[in-house]
Amino acid sequence: VVNHTSTEHKWFKESCKSVDNPYHDYYIWRKGKGKNGKKPPNNWLSTFEGGAWEYVESVDEYYLHVFTKGQPDLNMDNPKVREEVKNIMKFWLDMGVDGFREDVITYISKKEGLPNGFPIPVACGMEHYNCGPHLYEYLKEFHDDVLSKYDCFTVGEGPLITPEKVLRFVKEDETQVLKTMFSFDHLEADCFMTDWIKTPFSLKKMKKCYQKWYDAMNGKAWHTLYLENHDHPRIVDRYGSYYNYYRQKRTTERFKKKKLMTSSMVIEIIGNKN
Repeated sequence: VVNHTSTEHKWFKESCKSVDNPYHDYYIWRKGKGKNGKKPPNNWLSTFEGGAWEYVESVDEYYLHVFTKGQPDLNMDNPKVREEVKNIMKFWLDMGVDGFREDVITYISKKEGLPNGFPIPVACGMEHYNCGPHLYEYLKEFHDDVLSKYDCFTVGEGPLITPEKVLRFVKEDETQVLKTMFSFDHLEADCFMTDWIKTPFSLKKMKKCYQKWYDAMNGKAWHTLYLENHDHPRIVDRYGSYYNYYRQKRTTERFKKKKLMTSSMVIEIIGNKN
């Protein structure tokens, strides 16, 4: 995860000490608005909990967190931060890892000026950082300076991303910066945009989504296929019945072992328990 760190990270603790601290610009800090600067810098909302800004008295500024307040966003516009990311990748690749799953990688570039977002009840402001203005530029830098020098595999997570945007990153030509990416829209077969807004399960909706991705990616790039991940309920309860677990499990295993589509890969997450 290079979109954010923990508030327990050394970089963040240093950044809270002073606006002149070298690590302060590792994160996205802004002065507040309104009388005495006590209002958040803009109207962005977290995808997890309330507002996307948290005030820190020691520097009299707010830091941005598009997830929880314990996960402050890194300032990827700072070249020093990008160098840190490249050094981290080099460290692990030199240790022998086979590659990286790049969590919410499409969020790492924010629109200049951090303008107010369209007022929606959750993740307000996402249009200003999902596939932001410098995303491809930064991924190409990571690829050219580090990843291209190793025999490694990369898969990027892209919430609310379209096949057309994915191809910008994974198309198998000289512009490729990631090996593949995965999306979430097929998981809307039993909900509206989020698991919290339930709808009756629609197999046709799921098949239509898979077909859309297949048609767009076939012959151009590899796409990932999966039925569940740690961000969503398990498929036994979601699409089947816990009480008929073993029958459902056998059906699921047979399904996973089939070749679902060409130009696709089936991803199984080992140890996906929580």
